[in-house]
Amino acid sequence: MKTFISLLFILTITFNTASAQIYDAVIDNIQGILDSKLNPYGIEGAGLTVIFPSDTVVTLTSGYANGVNDAISTNKNWHWASGTKPLTGFVILQMIEEGLINIDDSIGDYLNTQEIPNVDSTITIKQLLQHTSGLKEVWTPNEGVLWNAVWSDRSKVWDPKDILSYMPEPYQSKGFHNYSSSNSYILSFIIEEVSGKSLETVFEERIFTPLEMESSYLSSGKNIDMTSLNGVWSGSENRSTWPHTSYLSSRSGNSAHISTSADAAIFYRNYYTDSLLTKETMDALKVPANGSSEVIAQNVACFSKITQTHGYETTMFTLITTNGETASLFGHGGNGVHNSFSFHWAEKNITLVLAINDFSAINTFGALVFDVLCGLDAVVEVSNETESLEIADKFKLDQNYPNPFNPSTNISFVLPSASVVQLNVYNLLGQEVASLVDGRLNSGNHSVNFDASKLSSGVYIYRLSSGGISYSRKMILVK
Repeated sequence: MKTFISLLFILTITFNTASAQIYDAVIDNIQGILDSKLNPYGIEGAGLTVIFPSDTVVTLTSGYANGVNDAISTNKNWHWASGTKPLTGFVILQMIEEGLINIDDSIGDYLNTQEIPNVDSTITIKQLLQHTSGLKEVWTPNEGVLWNAVWSDRSKVWDPKDILSYMPEPYQSKGFHNYSSSNSYILSFIIEEVSGKSLETVFEERIFTPLEMESSYLSSGKNIDMTSLNGVWSGSENRSTWPHTSYLSSRSGNSAHISTSADAAIFYRNYYTDSLLTKETMDALKVPANGSSEVIAQNVACFSKITQTHGYETTMFTLITTNGETASLFGHGGNGVHNSFSFHWAEKNITLVLAINDFSAINTFGALVFDVLCGLDAVVEVSNETESLEIADKFKLDQNYPNPFNPSTNISFVLPSASVVQLNVYNLLGQEVASLVDGRLNSGNHSVNFDASKLSSGVYIYRLSSGGISYSRKMILVK
């Protein structure tokens, strides 16, 4: 089953028939992978959203949710678990760009750490982002106490802040990467302290509303309707109707995001194509944390070597194909009520978000991920795309700055020669909301200020056109 959704009404590059046929073949192949692999992998249902270089969204489903007569739905939600962490990291980094906090600030500047057992007040925000704080995982299953407390009453609504009362003793030293959800919990509470708002309100204002992620919400402190999800399984045991409120309500910025796969893909697309933060911030985000690099697999599917590192609330994979090519992926995985893999493939400009409804199928889910990645490896640049990109290197349109913005921002561009130019702004319905330039300009660098004080918050597209060439970018107005 296929659903095609237009993420943007403007295509930066117009595809010819050959490229469309290539994409159709890739999509059909991936649908075939899902349909043929779920049963042997012991997975009941899966949903996959891919955003191709054209910014067109394709959502595929396979299998079933709550029983064989209940197909996976593109309109039902998935629990992204630790796939929430990049959203939390984004808000923190955005606050740093706005000067609300400093990356080297101590958490004791914002939180009363005396109320949180086993947490050192001198831990910095940067150490939380990199998971080099020395904090141990508060949800470690073999310690049992927190797990028993949460699952003893499945219908209980938890306050995520109560989770930190179960914090275990930390590691002996800071500065070395040890992945732990405890870091993300504390980042969430710093966001709430600095903003004076709930984490969900902040996410609504800074992420969900501007990016039009209409199905997205946080499960923190909520009674969860299980019928809104795409089923829950543990092996052959159907848990789709079991209450999971106690577990999901105790989540925070570490793993509380719930949405459709298309919604999740929209965030990952915008974030890891550097559309939301400055280049300097994104470059810093991708610096591997000390001790985070490890080779996790060799000779798997179409990949000869897979290396994993961690940046600011971001997992990074470097995959070497059997043909010797490199694939760089940025994003995060998740294991909660569902398993998920949400990443942007930099070299191919492809965003993929894959989820399954069996939380226990961790190993076979990994195999399915690699199968899908190998299927997407068939996506190639075709001739007219390459030509358009080469022209774009000369006919240059920069990302607006600041972005997000309120109420004004600057748009810069470069013309290789004197020409008649149009620079227009559109909403996502394709309606022109502003004409910034319409006339002849000299060659060289140009900058135009865009005042959006009369517009509402949301995603807008600005398009530069000249001599039959067009180039477009996204910008976000947040009021």
